[in-house]
Amino acid sequence: MAEILVLVDHADGVVRKPALELLTLARRIGEPSAVVLGAGAAAADIAAKAAEFGSPTPSTWRPATAARSPPSRCSPRPSR
Repeated sequence: MAEILVLVDHADGVVRKPALELLTLARRIGEPSAVVLGAGAAAADIAAKAAEFGSPTPSTWRPATAARSPPSRCSPRPSR
């Protein structure tokens, strides 16, 4: 059975309905695997909700919060 990744869209701690629908559809054609962006208790609650809709092992991922500097090969354009 194929593993199907579903990005769980959420706002203010509430999972959006289309994400839940996608998890249900993914369960019909394969093994859904939910991916939740965020950190802390809110992300854990959202992952638990995803598990209710068929993702056996939802995973959370916390994006880096540090500001990124431009790559070293990039330099500002010279002024004219």
